[in-house]
Amino acid sequence: MNTKKMKKYMNEVGMTIVDLHRVTNINLSTLDAIMDDRQEPTYAQAMNMINKLLMHFPKERHWAIFNEIFIQPIFNREKK
Repeated sequence: MNTKKMKKYMNEVGMTIVDLHRVTNINLSTLDAIMDDRQEPTYAQAMNMINKLLMHFPKERHWAIFNEIFIQPIFNREKK
């Protein structure tokens, strides 16, 4: 998961890590570690985070955002 892109889209809609914590119920310290690239999210955590973020965007943009955050890093062999 590309946390830099995740942060970019969070900033676009005015979402903070605390807001993401509230909607995902992921422990705030765990979420902070994930967003600072100190910890890799589990698959379920990553999907939950991306899903809650996508709810703030029109449906037409969902695939592009998901692709940029989650799929491209896999093919580019990026770890973060």
